[in-house]
Amino acid sequence: MPAKEQNVAVPGQSNYPNSPKGIRDGKFWMPAECDVPLRGGWFFHANEKPKTPDQLFDLYLKSVGRGAGLDLGLAPDTRGLLHEDGVAVLKTFGDLIKQTFANNLAKKAKITASNNRGKNFNLNFILDRNTNTYWATADANHQATINFEFKESATFDIISLQEYIPLDQRIDNYAIEVMENNKWKSIATGASVGAKQLIELKQPISTNKIRIKLSAPICITLCEFGLYKKPTV
Repeated sequence: MPAKEQNVAVPGQSNYPNSPKGIRDGKFWMPAECDVPLRGGWFFHANEKPKTPDQLFDLYLKSVGRGAGLDLGLAPDTRGLLHEDGVAVLKTFGDLIKQTFANNLAKKAKITASNNRGKNFNLNFILDRNTNTYWATADANHQATINFEFKESATFDIISLQEYIPLDQRIDNYAIEVMENNKWKSIATGASVGAKQLIELKQPISTNKIRIKLSAPICITLCEFGLYKKPTV
C-alpha cells in the first residue's frame, strides 16, 4: 500500500492514529473487527479440533458484546466442505445464542425513568427490540436513572445495553445496581455503551429491583436494554 494510504480510516485499519481508543467528535466511525478462526488456524488440518460452543460464546461476548463485528473463519476440509465436527459446534453455538437472548427478563418489570423526552421517546421502546425506536432525555438532562421493579425476583447473568447509534455514541459513563438486603449494590460499571454492550456477570444474580445510571455530555439515548440467563450447555 502506498505510504499516503497507510493510515486511511477504514474498519480493520489498526494503523490509523486514533483507532486504538478513538476521539470525541472525530471525523470517522470505525467499528472494530474481531477475526478468529474456528479451528487452530485459517486452513483445515485434521489434527486440529474446532473451538467449543462455550469458547465461541465467550468470543461473542468479547466481540459483538463490545461493539465489534465477529468474523469467524471457516476453513473447508480436503473435500471442499466444512468438517462435521465444525458444523456440529456451530449448530450448538447458534442454538446457545438463540436460547440465551430469546427471553428478555426485563419485560416483566415495571420501569420508570428520572427523565423522558416525550411520548415519541417512550421508555418502553428500550424493550421492543426495534432498533429504530429509542428512549431519550430532554436536551438539558445529561444524567438519568432507569429503575426496574419486579413482582418476583428475576435471575440473570447477562446484561445488554444498546445506544441509538444513528445519533452517535453518547453515553460516557454507566453504572448498574441491584437491590440486595435492602441496599443498592453495584454489579457493573463502564465508560461507554455504543452499538452493543454485553456484560456477563461472574455468577447469576437474583433481585426484584435493578437500576441503571447513565451520563453523557449531551442528552442520552438508549435503544435497547435486556436481562438474560444463559442456559447450561
